[in-house]
Amino acid sequence: MMWLWRLIAQACSRTGAISYILPVILSACGRDAAWLEQQLQRQHNRQQRPQQQQQQPPVAKKQRQPPGSLTADPAACVRIQMHLSTLPTLFSCMPSSWLAGALVPHIMVSARLAWALLRCQEACRDTGCCSSSEKHATTALRCAAPLAMNFGSVVADLAVNGQHTKLLQLADPAASSALCCLLLANLATHAMALHERAVEQGGGRVALPEQHHMLLLQELGIEWLQHSDLRKRSSTYRKDVTAAAVALSYHMNIAAPQRNVEASSSNRSSSSSSSSSSSSGSTIVLPPSSSSLAGAAAFAGSCCSAVEAAAMLTLLQVGLLRRAGSGVAACWAVSLLESFLAALSGPAREAAAAVLLQPVLTQLLPASLAADTATGHAAAGASSPAAQQQQQQQQQEQHLTPQPAGQAVAAASAPQQAPAEQVSCFVHATGALHVLLRTGAAAAQLQQAYDSHPQQVCQSLEAALRFMLQAEHDVQGSADRIATLISAACICVCRMPDSSGGGSSCLKSAMSGAAAKQLFSLLVTCLKAADRPVQCSSSSSSSSSSSSSSSSSSSSSSSSSSSDAGSSTSGLAAPATGLQVLSAAGNSQKLCLQVIQACQHVDGPQLLLRGRCLSQLAKYALLLQQQAAAQPAAAAAQQRCSQVEAAAAAKTAFVSIQVQRLPAVAKGMIGACSASLAAAGLQLPGDAAAAAHAFAELQQQGQALQEQLQPDTKRLQQQAQQEHSKEEGQQQKQQQQSTTQLPGLNSSSTTVVPSSATNGEQRDEQQEQDGRQQQQQQQQQQQQQQVFLGQQAEQLAQALQQFGDAICLQLPVPYWCCNPACSNVAECSELALVSRKGSRCSGCATARFCSKTCQQQSWKGQHAPVCKRIATARKGQEQE
Repeated sequence: MMWLWRLIAQACSRTGAISYILPVILSACGRDAAWLEQQLQRQHNRQQRPQQQQQQPPVAKKQRQPPGSLTADPAACVRIQMHLSTLPTLFSCMPSSWLAGALVPHIMVSARLAWALLRCQEACRDTGCCSSSEKHATTALRCAAPLAMNFGSVVADLAVNGQHTKLLQLADPAASSALCCLLLANLATHAMALHERAVEQGGGRVALPEQHHMLLLQELGIEWLQHSDLRKRSSTYRKDVTAAAVALSYHMNIAAPQRNVEASSSNRSSSSSSSSSSSSGSTIVLPPSSSSLAGAAAFAGSCCSAVEAAAMLTLLQVGLLRRAGSGVAACWAVSLLESFLAALSGPAREAAAAVLLQPVLTQLLPASLAADTATGHAAAGASSPAAQQQQQQQQQEQHLTPQPAGQAVAAASAPQQAPAEQVSCFVHATGALHVLLRTGAAAAQLQQAYDSHPQQVCQSLEAALRFMLQAEHDVQGSADRIATLISAACICVCRMPDSSGGGSSCLKSAMSGAAAKQLFSLLVTCLKAADRPVQCSSSSSSSSSSSSSSSSSSSSSSSSSSSDAGSSTSGLAAPATGLQVLSAAGNSQKLCLQVIQACQHVDGPQLLLRGRCLSQLAKYALLLQQQAAAQPAAAAAQQRCSQVEAAAAAKTAFVSIQVQRLPAVAKGMIGACSASLAAAGLQLPGDAAAAAHAFAELQQQGQALQEQLQPDTKRLQQQAQQEHSKEEGQQQKQQQQSTTQLPGLNSSSTTVVPSSATNGEQRDEQQEQDGRQQQQQQQQQQQQQQVFLGQQAEQLAQALQQFGDAICLQLPVPYWCCNPACSNVAECSELALVSRKGSRCSGCATARFCSKTCQQQSWKGQHAPVCKRIATARKGQEQE
């Protein structure tokens, strides 16, 4: 029958008769859609009536149907089936230009008709049909249900494959809502099919995500689809899920601002009524096992409806099920989730973060990490010679034709494409997380997620951070993502204390065992991430300085015209590069300070983290000293270009501001380290006498650095006192001269003149005092700048770095690389990096390193005495 309709449609389109047929079809389809929607509305109103009215006896005559009967017009039911069967065929025969013009009204009406038909399927099952016409009408409606489901797939195919995405953004609100519901129904059936397939393949051994598709079907009002044969239809492809995501983002962008306006108006009217309406009207109903997700959805409030929240969770479920299945199929699902979040507007993204941030952190990223690890092991096993030999034997057993040499090499190198697939999938996963973390709702959701799943949250953040550090040159916007992840890690640690008491009891309960080690590993990774721009800046600054010196020498030896051009271009490039270097290092220092503040909330290894931060501050101070020392020579060579002068002035101002801030930051860090050293109960490991001696040396180093950073306050006070005494003497002389020069004045005049003089003198004294204070502050700032810009700047920076490194080396722990200069961010966490057996120090059996190189660097430094001290103590305990 379908081929006949196709021939008729093609003939009508060739002869031009289709332009006369389309209005007739549109009018008939519109009448049937309005009739079906009217019957559904009547049936809904009848169900809302009181129970007493529902129990009234029906009308005796069979010919008169009750209001809202779906079989009242059997001819309309047959026409509905015919409409849904012929319109998709008609769409496929029309040219592409018609889809954006003449056929759009037909798509609108057909979407309303198909969605109304799906909603009435449950009512069709409950109707007691007596006459043959009623049975025929019911059969027609039931047979049209697969056509209604297929209509959503047809529109999705036209929108995705035909590149007509405007079909998913219909102008009519009713038609647009109906089409979105159809596409979400296809999304639910797709997730249902994936879940059933995973259950069959896993056999109950694999933990599967929650069945959010059941919640979506329930919110759509078509939960009967769970037990229908329509869920097993074969027309559910990727295009259905893609079209559902596009339509959902479009509807959320339209609905979120309207809900915000309604919520703000209700809040202005009365806070109590707004809270009650938001909790009762827009709370998302979730399964009992999803208490955290229910709280997140409730936090979304009026910005997110129940259907939208269930649809977003179903999108996440598809990504999790695809992630647990095959790697190639998982990539597009995770990429689709990232694209969906990126397409949302600001208010809609806030609502999405309230629903998706916690499951993305606790489910999607851990699942992606586990799947990538398994895929990596499988790729490593497949690339082994034994696996390749076994594969060749299987090909010979299957009587395959032998491959040429080039194809054999390509087949042998095929498993190496797995890491690229992993990178692509994890890029999209971290991209989705980055979009969610940039919202205002991220802080509250991060705290809730960390309270409930501290180890998983830290593991996910660290894995995402280390991955971005490894792929920072390949991923666009990696610097912004790294900064966002570090800020998120600090938010997790720096939580506000609970309202029950003054302390953070939830933090202490979470900081135990594996969770504490995972948190420490996360903070160490944050410090490594903050240190990388400083290392890159120091290397780039040295290379730029050498290149600028060579270019200046070559320009001086050339002719005058070429020297002018060369000096202007080289001078223009050098300050811009230096300013970029300094700004990158400044951002690094800001991130380091965030970690320092987060360390205050960590009870155990905060001294190690503070020592690492102090070492990084020393590197930053040395970089500033190098840039400041290069300023006079650069300024002398850059006087001919106004743009160069402006760039050099900006760089000089930036350096001066950063230098002014450095002493206070350094004193604060040294004070924090000294306070941790002076804390009760702190003991260095190893032999008691050697540990006490090392402990005293650390305290002496801290005190010496604090004294070196203090300005010469005594000399400034003496100068201020001398100046003040001189000014007082001058004032007394002036008063004596004024009294001797006016001997003949009467008493009234003698009382008035000194009063006016004293007022002026007081104002002068106040101005002089303000000037002296400003002068003292300027002198202190100059002295502090000289600390980092004088001849002893390099020595002070080295002393700071030695003090920070000594703190790290004196307290070796087995769950980080004990080399303070380590910048290795391989593996998914710091714990995984040092878990290899070959990286453990054999002497102390405590310190772990990421590689033999880091172990040798630390041994040449200060690890040797610490190692011997711990080994001596262990031998003494064994002898006892």
